[in-house]
Amino acid sequence: MKHKAKLVYIHSDSPNNVRVSKCLQVFEKLFEEVHYIGCVRTGTWNEKDAIDGVHYHIDNRKARRGIRGLITSLRFTAYVKNQLRAISPDIVIATNEDYVLPFSVGYFKRPPVLVCDLIDSLAIRTVDALRYLNPLWSMLSRWSLGSIDGLVEVTDERLARHKKVPKHHVVIFNSPPAVPLQARPDLPDKFIYVCGSILDDISGVEALLIACERTQGASIVFAGRPIGPWMNNSFLHHPLVKNLGETTPHGSMEIAAAATAMFAHYKPFVENHIYAAPNKLFDAMMVGIPLLINSECLVSDFAKKTGFGMPTKFGSVEELQHAIEVVYAPDESLIAACHHAMVLFETQYSWQRMEERWAVFFDKLLLDCLKSG
Repeated sequence: MKHKAKLVYIHSDSPNNVRVSKCLQVFEKLFEEVHYIGCVRTGTWNEKDAIDGVHYHIDNRKARRGIRGLITSLRFTAYVKNQLRAISPDIVIATNEDYVLPFSVGYFKRPPVLVCDLIDSLAIRTVDALRYLNPLWSMLSRWSLGSIDGLVEVTDERLARHKKVPKHHVVIFNSPPAVPLQARPDLPDKFIYVCGSILDDISGVEALLIACERTQGASIVFAGRPIGPWMNNSFLHHPLVKNLGETTPHGSMEIAAAATAMFAHYKPFVENHIYAAPNKLFDAMMVGIPLLINSECLVSDFAKKTGFGMPTKFGSVEELQHAIEVVYAPDESLIAACHHAMVLFETQYSWQRMEERWAVFFDKLLLDCLKSG
């Protein structure tokens, strides 16, 4: 039975975001009226991708850099204010502190229930020159999160980072739905799968490529968006690399189902990478393959304890080479651990289980708010 309430979800980008789209489908099942307020920061938005039952309010201004980017952001904030006034929601879910702050300072009218879905926290995400203002971002983060009724985090490690959380809080992993998969057939018998937006000197593929060069029979399959001159001019043209270009989430999982192992390294020079919430962890669990992850990433502890994770120090060619040799000739314990990870995924970590967490979270949150209201 649906809650008789208007819910608004605010996200400063396109609703094509995989997590956002999955969440909107859940909200449409749980509430009588669901609205999405967003903009087209990157890429495009096509109405054919709309979810039935969700009302979309899209500001089509493209994001810009520098002063123009600031002006665009301010205009989007004004756009959000106007949409909220017209909708008059009962519940607002704002992604990140950026769109909780306008409620905190009174610029947006506060709804009866305010929730923050902390996909990419202001306190830890800044990596450019503005990272020197991180103490300020952290202060603003704590202040804004002190004004909400509910908090949603994406990993247990990120939730534990907060010194204080609201009574109603939940971890919603960014995991894929458990669905039947067919392994893609036109691929090497054994390969390391690298996917997503991969950046020069950030994603660790330089060390991976050297390690593969030193390991007999090793190869790499890449699907995603290469960012940087080395990725585009060297990595994609290397004889050990098969480039499949960009693909859909389901297409990526079909590649993963054929892979020997999945690669997920994040240079640990900012907190956001140390507290990384990699989709690839759950992708590897779902198809039952080992995960090559750097040990500085906190979720590597979970992967290691579960047995399917192969943590190595970021940038260490020697450790990566050893890990590749192990996954190319797995022993019985690694095979059993990967099978166990598949079972854990389906019973505890799939998106179907996250839908259940959303439902329980809202049931408790709204019951409390109705009592206090």
